[in-house]
Amino acid sequence: MYREEHRSAATERICRFHKELLENAVTFTDCGCRPGGAPFHPDLLRVKTGYDFFENGIKDPSDVYLTENENSLATGNPLYLPMYPPAREAIRNTCDTREMSKYPLRNGDPACKDGILSYLKGIGFSEALHEENVGFAFSTTHAFAALMKLIVQPGDVVLFAAPTYGIFAFIPEREGGRTEFLQLSESDGWQVNPAALRERIRELNRELAHAPEKTDAHTPCVVAFFQSNPCNPTGRVMGNADRPRMQEILNVCRAEGVLYIDDLIYRDLGYDRENPAVPMASLDGDHSNVVSLLGISKAYGAAGLRAGILVADEIIIAGVRNYIAWDTDSTSYLNMKVLAAVYSNTPAAERAYAYYFSHVMREYQDRLNLVRCIIDGLRTIPEPEREKTRRMISSAAGSPEAAEKLMQGTKGVQILPGCVPEAGFFVLLDFHQLAGKSCDGITVTDDLSLIRYLYHRYRLKLLPGCSIGMQNPERIVARVSFSMETGELIERLAMLKEEAERLYDCE
Repeated sequence: MYREEHRSAATERICRFHKELLENAVTFTDCGCRPGGAPFHPDLLRVKTGYDFFENGIKDPSDVYLTENENSLATGNPLYLPMYPPAREAIRNTCDTREMSKYPLRNGDPACKDGILSYLKGIGFSEALHEENVGFAFSTTHAFAALMKLIVQPGDVVLFAAPTYGIFAFIPEREGGRTEFLQLSESDGWQVNPAALRERIRELNRELAHAPEKTDAHTPCVVAFFQSNPCNPTGRVMGNADRPRMQEILNVCRAEGVLYIDDLIYRDLGYDRENPAVPMASLDGDHSNVVSLLGISKAYGAAGLRAGILVADEIIIAGVRNYIAWDTDSTSYLNMKVLAAVYSNTPAAERAYAYYFSHVMREYQDRLNLVRCIIDGLRTIPEPEREKTRRMISSAAGSPEAAEKLMQGTKGVQILPGCVPEAGFFVLLDFHQLAGKSCDGITVTDDLSLIRYLYHRYRLKLLPGCSIGMQNPERIVARVSFSMETGELIERLAMLKEEAERLYDCE
């Protein structure tokens, strides 16, 4: 809580208009509201409820903690790994010149763009791309926020495939638009159903034809559809086998006048190295209807740099660049050099990439196997991986008996059916078997009461499903991250198993 005795009259005036800062001044970034202080629309309000509860409502004075520290399984950080060598070399080389003494060009460095364009064309982007189709930002979040300023008019809808990255979902409504969700399902393999997408867009547009924001000059409509590939948080990948589905999705968006936003931030963390995520902009069709987002935060040991790329029609790039110019004047020259080193298709860069990710993906695969083993049982792991997983658990469990128990799976919990990750470092867990059960005075009825229960003894933190846009009342889902040291991961999963089974067996 902010200390009032240090508040000046000027600060007091700010607080009258931003009461959220009285609670969040030194903790969680506030999700905000619509312009003028209006609340978010109902579906997004449920996402906000999840975030707010996760940050501020999970504790209770009656808790009796058995550990001193929080045991988070909710981090968004990737593994703490050495920086990708070409990125590190680009930083060193750039700092050894005098180039950093100059302001960078707002359009971006031409040489950096040339190298990135060569890379993009090498992974299937149109040969017609030129330097005005590439823009730079301080992150994909920065790029997405600037894009929303450009494309969202009052009342316009940005549609998200859900589950999704919840943070992005707030940005359209903060700009005066509206966030809506297309719920994915197990029956569709947690992928977008093109027919369902078309119907959802048309349904929303019929409603928006009578929206209060309608004027003689503007009728609100669905202006964009956002999806990440690979998906955060499902870990599902749209690869070569999905090209027909992807083309249908692109055709729907183009026919309905909806911009497709393709977030490729997890593309380098696919487990099947022969079947990477296919960029939507690499398909046949009107490439001007796709905005691609790329960045180095998740895969290259460089999250602290904050660097991202947009690839889009030059009109969109110019518009985004104008907004960024008024925020930061220009983006960082150093970041451009690093991005050009990362997104390079020279023979040396391709060798460095293959070597680096052969180690990185082995680390992630080992951790995913640990989650699969402790949640669903050792038998669910591919047989060639089982012995290594057994050794890792045995070395951390403390006794053979404890190790064997961990490898039997967890009663009442399973990985969300059909949703074993194909990329990234998140997994969705399904707790619906615990619905209605009570323990220690806490009854689990939904994802918020679930994470409240998991916190009250071991201070376990999981991200509730509602905060990632999941709105199926028949499911109790939470997102778990496995990007941590293996001993730490095993310890926290053991706590999760103990608490879930304690609740499951509670009379």
